[in-house]
Amino acid sequence: MDLLNNLRKKSEKDRKRILWSIIIVIGLILSVIWIYNSSKAINKLKTENLMQGLDIASLEEDIPELEIPDLTEEELEEILKNATQ
Repeated sequence: MDLLNNLRKKSEKDRKRILWSIIIVIGLILSVIWIYNSSKAINKLKTENLMQGLDIASLEEDIPELEIPDLTEEELEEILKNATQ
């Protein structure tokens, strides 16, 4: 309680300085923790494991090939007319 009474006795300018100092210190601590955890997470990622985890080869097998028909200009115009109606 003495700490609070001492803070109350200080001028408003000093109390603001103390508050901002505390906020800056807490912000720096949180930033350091965030950077440390981010670097650990990035180091865990390895491109070899990432590529194996995605299993791109199996994705290519699952995708069906699309057949695109050869259409004449008249057929295309007719399709466009029907689509706009």
